[in-house]
Amino acid sequence: MDAESAPLLALLRRYARHQPDQWEAWRTGTTYGPVHVQLFRGLPSGSAPEKFRPF
Repeated sequence: MDAESAPLLALLRRYARHQPDQWEAWRTGTTYGPVHVQLFRGLPSGSAPEKFRPF
């Protein structure tokens, strides 16, 4: 984890503990095109838990 990732992950962890009711879906623009981010309380259908890295 680099120096920029640590504060980002800490804020995501804090947000995930207190904010989403069921899910969040975000989109942001970058110089390479849009980036889509989804947060779920549960495991998305068809996903294997071992494919997710803890942080």
